[in-house]
Amino acid sequence: MTNSTADAMAQVKWILAPEVADSKTIREALFCEGIIRFPEWLDANLVNTIKSGVHRSVYQISLPGFDIHLKHNRISGPRAFIRECFRATKAKNEFLIALNLLSLGIPTIAPLAFGTSAGFLPDSFIITHTLENAIPLNDYWESLHCQTWKESWDHRHQLTKALATFLAAMHRKGIVHTDLHPGNLMV
Repeated sequence: MTNSTADAMAQVKWILAPEVADSKTIREALFCEGIIRFPEWLDANLVNTIKSGVHRSVYQISLPGFDIHLKHNRISGPRAFIRECFRATKAKNEFLIALNLLSLGIPTIAPLAFGTSAGFLPDSFIITHTLENAIPLNDYWESLHCQTWKESWDHRHQLTKALATFLAAMHRKGIVHTDLHPGNLMV
């Protein structure tokens, strides 16, 4: 999928987060004359595929000084096509929601840029800073199976309380997570 991602990104128009627009260093690390450096990163073996499927691919890329995640959203059927015709792309929505959450002081991904490819079935992309030392909630939950029952119970109890507190704080600020599942929560 990495080559199809590289091909799809050839004609992407990128919108930059203020952090990127204001930082020549970050802009130059990500782009060359407005084109993302993904093919260069592939050639240098800097790209690690986190997940890949028909709907999306997610990559972690280790750049000098910082790591990023790149998500490539694909239109993969009639429902997805209709959805993309009547609303903003997945990448744009994720980008704007993340900026809003950060402005409210809610911890989330730090978006760097989003873009949409040209064509009848456009793909969308979002670039974010990598969340250091964070793993999806479902992976953390599975790791608890290696612990004793007592240790596992204590960690599950702490996690449940922390998650409830976090979600309550989000709701008090008027935020509702419309795609809440363990793969979308990082711990």
